[in-house]
Amino acid sequence: MTPNSTTSNTLSKLYEELEQKLQQQLDEIEQRFQSQTENLEQEKQRVYQARISHLRQDHENQLRQLSLKSMRDTQTQQQQRFWRCQQNCIDEILADTRHLLEQQPLDHNYLEAWIEQASPLLDPALKWHLKISPSWSENIDSKSATLKYTSISPTPMLGGAILENKEMHIEIDGSWDQRLERLVPELWRRWLEDVSSNDQD
Repeated sequence: MTPNSTTSNTLSKLYEELEQKLQQQLDEIEQRFQSQTENLEQEKQRVYQARISHLRQDHENQLRQLSLKSMRDTQTQQQQRFWRCQQNCIDEILADTRHLLEQQPLDHNYLEAWIEQASPLLDPALKWHLKISPSWSENIDSKSATLKYTSISPTPMLGGAILENKEMHIEIDGSWDQRLERLVPELWRRWLEDVSSNDQD
């Protein structure tokens, strides 16, 4: 074998080795590239899925809040309508009651009995003033013994009477207006009991 042949063989081997090493490095670079690409794709998918999950959760929370708000608003409106309905019913009852009381004629026995009950509270030395409804004042017997120390004047009211001493700022209120006003809480109590007992819900 000639020297030139030996040199040529050596160079061929070197080229071959270099080519193998180069191919090996290229293969390694490609593998790293593929691995990085896969990692990036996985990270991209993870971020995407996390974002989608976050948006879905936000959307569900907003829907839940809107649903709760809508439910609360509906319940509030229903409660307000129910209260208005109750108030209207109570107002109608009171209006009917006032109308009936306004139609009641003067009952002399009732008025005299009330004044007699109030008499222990009256100081005869004071000047007392009797206030009654205009319709009652037209029919009252001012000469009655129970009215001997009072002056009388018509006053807008449903019925009953008020004894007043202006100098001492004393008032004994036996008007039906005042009695009806004191009965309103009891009317509400009975109304609510009836509503509760008839409530099918």
